[in-house]
Amino acid sequence: MTGTEGNESNGVNMIIRPEVVAFAEGMEEILMLNDHKGGWKECSAAYLLDKLKEEFEELNREVPMMRSADAPLWWAFQDCPPNIRKRIAHEAVDLANICMMIYDRCRTSEPVTTGDS
Repeated sequence: MTGTEGNESNGVNMIIRPEVVAFAEGMEEILMLNDHKGGWKECSAAYLLDKLKEEFEELNREVPMMRSADAPLWWAFQDCPPNIRKRIAHEAVDLANICMMIYDRCRTSEPVTTGDS
């Protein structure tokens, strides 16, 4: 879906922002690369929360130190070489995918398993 197409959600016709579409495409690309690992439908809440922490730490390691605590977030990235920005973007997508998995498990009626997956 492009940013100009409508999407019926909860009775509201919305236009998906191009940035959201691009981000979702990045998420799907990484999910497809990891299809061989199986899905998240059987993952326990504990496992997903541990992965969330792990992915957050990986993203945090990639983000350069801010020049000032009051600096806007984009300032941390403006001088980064393209390869660093690419790694940051990849880790942001990894983190978002885990968030999506948690969201998906919460919105479905399937019970969450208790064992680690």
